[in-house]
Amino acid sequence: MELVFTIATAIGTGISIAAIGRLAGRATQTMRLTVRATQVSVALVSFVSRHAVSWSKALRAVVPHG
Repeated sequence: MELVFTIATAIGTGISIAAIGRLAGRATQTMRLTVRATQVSVALVSFVSRHAVSWSKALRAVVPHG
């Protein structure tokens, strides 16, 4: 009887470890996506801020002033 309990516990623990591993994998993947999205946002903001002055000058040259 004790052997059955030990085997059941081992199987349960194995399933728990596998589930935790899968959850951790998903969390890691989500974290990577979040980091990637942040990097893209930062790159976009820096790109826009670098070119904003020249874009506004170009717009002022094209758009007639009222």
